[in-house]
Amino acid sequence: MKNILKKEVNFNLVIIVFIVSAISLMLMYYASLLSYKQVYIVDNGVKSVHKTKAKTVGGFLVSINLPVRNIDKMNKEKNEEIQKGMSIEIERAFPIKLCYNEKIRKVFATEIPVSAVLATNNIVLSEEDYINVKIEESVKPNMIIDVKDYNTEIIEKKIVIPYNEKIIYASDLDNSVKTVMKEGINGEKVVRDKVTYMNGKEIKREHLGEEVTKKPQEKVIKKGTANIYKAVNGKAYSYKKMISMTATAYTLSELKGSTGRTSLGLKVREGIVAVDPKVIPLRTKLYIEGYGEAMAGDTGGAIKGNKIDLYMDTLGEVNKYGRRKNVKVYILNS
Repeated sequence: MKNILKKEVNFNLVIIVFIVSAISLMLMYYASLLSYKQVYIVDNGVKSVHKTKAKTVGGFLVSINLPVRNIDKMNKEKNEEIQKGMSIEIERAFPIKLCYNEKIRKVFATEIPVSAVLATNNIVLSEEDYINVKIEESVKPNMIIDVKDYNTEIIEKKIVIPYNEKIIYASDLDNSVKTVMKEGINGEKVVRDKVTYMNGKEIKREHLGEEVTKKPQEKVIKKGTANIYKAVNGKAYSYKKMISMTATAYTLSELKGSTGRTSLGLKVREGIVAVDPKVIPLRTKLYIEGYGEAMAGDTGGAIKGNKIDLYMDTLGEVNKYGRRKNVKVYILNS
């Protein structure tokens, strides 16, 4: 009897242990189920449900092998703690082309307004700029955003207005004389242009006008028109022409059989010279360098071309003068 009771007690003990173990396993299982958190993912509009033990959003994404790039948009931070029933929304960035300053760049964006893309890329539009799409429009995959940067500026340039010269001609002055009576002063004007630039390059220039800010003042010059020879005696002679000649001195005593009269019937004296009438007409008033005032009053058989004979009173003067080349003979104005 005792053995039977002992066996029953042992059997009951086994059953109790079994029941306790089963309950423990069930409790552990349910505890395990309770440690999982249900998470919802919406990836570019595709929905899925997951259960995870991960503590953070980043850890959860790694556990399900779902990479999220920095250029992608997500409504949760990766270091944010996982909450039961959490919804993680992912918007994948797509490539677009951004043309600015004649440079094409490939950039990535999510479905955001065009204005947000411009702001992200430090592009500020002015009223003059051109863009091929509306800035409030949402960006689409492979969209081309073309921005042309227009701006204008008014350019003022100072330009010198050269002064004019006024010449006053004087018949009583030699043509070598040129005297400044009044100095000239340059003027100045301001020229204004409107310049239009596209992407930093000039594409249009519009002349707006000009304004004279300083009038020029003319330069006044007095210029001689006459041929004036100033002799060593200080006297000025107005002449028509200068001829370089070979001059020979002579006196009456050298002329055998001479009547003492010239071909014009004039009495031979100093100041009466013999010339070739084809070169210097008779009765022409002259001034001869190194001799003085004279008149063409005689001719001679040996006087041809640029030759001239100068009468002198004494033989001593004749010998002293002799014959000279390149003597300047001035034909005076009568």
